[in-house]
Amino acid sequence: LRWDDNLAIHENRHMQQFSNFNKGFTKVFSFFLGQEGQLLANGITVPDYFFEGDAVWQESLVSLHGRGSLPSFFNAYKSLWLGEKKYSWMKLRNGSYRDFIPDHYALGYKLTAYGYEKYGEDFWNKVTHDAVRFRGVFYPFNRAVERYSGRSYRQFREDAMQYYKERCLPDSITADPAMYLTKAQKNNVIDYQVPYSLGDDSILLTKRSYNKIHGFYILSGGKETKLRVRDIVIDDNYSYKNGKIVYAAYASDPRWATNRDYSVIKILDIYTGKQKQITHRSKYFSPEINDAGTEILTVQVNIDGTNNLCRLDATTGELLYKIPNTGRLFFTQTRYINSNAAVSAARNKDGNMALVKVDLTSGVIENLTPFSFNVIGYPFVKGDTVYFNASHEMADKIFAVTLTGKKIYRVTNNINGVYYPAVNGKNELLFSAFSAGGYRLAKLDLHTVDWKEFPAVIFINGNNKFFTDSMIKMT
Repeated sequence: LRWDDNLAIHENRHMQQFSNFNKGFTKVFSFFLGQEGQLLANGITVPDYFFEGDAVWQESLVSLHGRGSLPSFFNAYKSLWLGEKKYSWMKLRNGSYRDFIPDHYALGYKLTAYGYEKYGEDFWNKVTHDAVRFRGVFYPFNRAVERYSGRSYRQFREDAMQYYKERCLPDSITADPAMYLTKAQKNNVIDYQVPYSLGDDSILLTKRSYNKIHGFYILSGGKETKLRVRDIVIDDNYSYKNGKIVYAAYASDPRWATNRDYSVIKILDIYTGKQKQITHRSKYFSPEINDAGTEILTVQVNIDGTNNLCRLDATTGELLYKIPNTGRLFFTQTRYINSNAAVSAARNKDGNMALVKVDLTSGVIENLTPFSFNVIGYPFVKGDTVYFNASHEMADKIFAVTLTGKKIYRVTNNINGVYYPAVNGKNELLFSAFSAGGYRLAKLDLHTVDWKEFPAVIFINGNNKFFTDSMIKMT
């Protein structure tokens, strides 16, 4: 969705909540202490996970693509179920500094959506009506859930989680054929992301954890070598070619601080360890360096919402050419095909996405995949084939499309999300797999993969939404 549409839907739901929660004894707080008084009373009686879960549910109910319809939104709990992590309710409710715990948006959506689905669209209205009136001195929200569901609060939570577990996971779970190259660590969460093959079984990637700052690393022979701390970023994606890493880093205005910020491009030489910034006061994202190391292709996002692909001088950061965007697409991650063309994941004004081929001079667009509500990203070009992420059947998977015949193939059929595909010289697919211990680096031999061809109609319609039956009926 457009960010402003999503924001309006989500935040307007909070306005509705506060408007409806100023009742009973809560209104006494409001009378004496104003808005802060109501906020205090609502904070005592209604848990934060309900506020956010209900707002996410609203996104998914009244729009075509709220978070409740995105497979990635369910990665967190699927990773716990697949990893057989049986954490206590209080740990799931309050989080952890040692283990990965989904946030209150993910938790709240499941409980809220289940309540609507199981007990009707007026269920939460009745629950919150009693809670904000402090009906029941201790835990009025929990008592109201019990009153209108006929189940204990604990049983209600367990029923909701079981309901979504059954919807998210297949009946039989087979072993993942991929080979993991990194291990999970006890009492820590480690993310290995955006792999690039350096040859000789060496892999460049980024690593961060609960006790380590984000940095660039080389993994070789099971050993990790740190190259440099990575500057603060908005997007984890970066590009690598011929010893040069290029990425977009966050920068704030020296005068206006966080009220005005920028996204600047930095280049890191992996051999010397030296880094330089080549743009200033810019809003560039997802930069890609060419094979010669002379030019950078990047996405410019302007404050008025317009979006262009830009070609920059890799030494000075000077703008060489702004590629026309007559279709008013919103480009995301982009990769060179050759010096004259690139491939990019792009979104149109209706929120549909496609993988497109872009002429770097004229801006002419050629669709490699049809526009659909499948979320698409992280393209990687290898010969005549482009590997990319796309959502399909309740998980983000890796697909491939040929540049000549435009044939689409599903490469992986994973249960939980996998991201950042890259292919090495041995025809092995490298990627980051979402797990309860963080993103783990994995590889898959492409010779052993069952390349399933996907006609355009199946690719378009293959993204099963996580809508509950009550959403469909109310819509």
